[in-house]
Amino acid sequence: IVFLFIRRRSALLSTLGFIASCIVFALIFPRSNGYSAASPLLELSAGSLMFASVFLVTDYATLPTHTPNKIVCGVFCGIITMTMRYMGAFEEPVCFAVLLSNAFSPLLNIVTDRFISLVMKGKKGEEVTADEQRA
Repeated sequence: IVFLFIRRRSALLSTLGFIASCIVFALIFPRSNGYSAASPLLELSAGSLMFASVFLVTDYATLPTHTPNKIVCGVFCGIITMTMRYMGAFEEPVCFAVLLSNAFSPLLNIVTDRFISLVMKGKKGEEVTADEQRA
């Protein structure tokens, strides 16, 4: 995580979204029988979750281009990972969750680009009407 903080800060957002969603999911649905606050620590330290959060989720080739999309992609990957851990048949579903979230990454870019173009078109239209009202 220190490397991401120094060299690739934009990729750090997807890692933080991934880890935060895993922690929230583990707090809401604890799997440990004892102390439920220990469940997030146990989930983060089990398997390859931390490895995937640093090295797989932050791949620039498949990461969305816009900053909010990076967070959304990390959260989506974390939710899929924890859902597959709780209900799936595989021991380590992190790789499958990363592949699924990477498949939706271009869709996030397209939706965000269209939304930004609509907002910018709306702002240009408001400026034109304001100019017309002054004249």
